[in-house]
Amino acid sequence: MYEKSGNIYPSSDEIKNSIKKNIVILRKQNGLKMRDVAKAINVNENTYRIWEDPKRSCPKPSDIVKLAQLYNVSSDFILGNNTSPPSLSLQAQNQYNLENSCEYLSSLDSFERLLLLNVRRLTLEQKRDLIDEVRKMIDSNEIE
Repeated sequence: MYEKSGNIYPSSDEIKNSIKKNIVILRKQNGLKMRDVAKAINVNENTYRIWEDPKRSCPKPSDIVKLAQLYNVSSDFILGNNTSPPSLSLQAQNQYNLENSCEYLSSLDSFERLLLLNVRRLTLEQKRDLIDEVRKMIDSNEIE
């Protein structure tokens, strides 16, 4: 860390290390393989592998946003921004949600996890359209 105007800021290397560490943690907690994450956020698998390699480059800001949306966390979490930690009750609630979502995700097979993670990326309108299509399939007895 270096000091600027009396405040302490992390160095770019510290930020890169936080990003790499946090995307590995999130991927593993959700029981995903690198190729699953790459496919879910629409990047090349080799590109994603580079992001997790400590000696290589990091994702672009737009890709950090995609990763945050995929895992339902803030971009700040991925960046390792701990300058304003959440209140204890919010932190406890987030931990509870994280533990339960990880338990739930671990019970799914890889196809189901990938499907769920991709649905999270849809807009509200796209989700409504998807629900309508699934209902039509159920009504026509295509799904039981």
